[in-house]
Amino acid sequence: MRLAVEDAGFPEPELNVDAHDADGRFLGRVDLAWPEYRIALEYDGDHHRERDVFRHDQRRDNGFVVNDWLVIHATAADVSRPSVLLERLRQAFAARTAA
Repeated sequence: MRLAVEDAGFPEPELNVDAHDADGRFLGRVDLAWPEYRIALEYDGDHHRERDVFRHDQRRDNGFVVNDWLVIHATAADVSRPSVLLERLRQAFAARTAA
């Protein structure tokens, strides 16, 4: 996924980034991120469908949302056909870089 993102012309992401809110509270560790834009890209494998993991993910994502992070989620389907995922990532960067 990282290679597809870089091949599509996006800046190189940081890997396994610890994200924090403005007060320094830990929000979560994200797979790929561009912290200066508060954009994260998460790969959600099948284990994310388990009830407890799903509930944890929802609570965690709410923390990102209220702290103005844009989190794009990817699955195995996106890896094999990444066009929609890459378009969402382009939209995220456009929203963050608009002057």
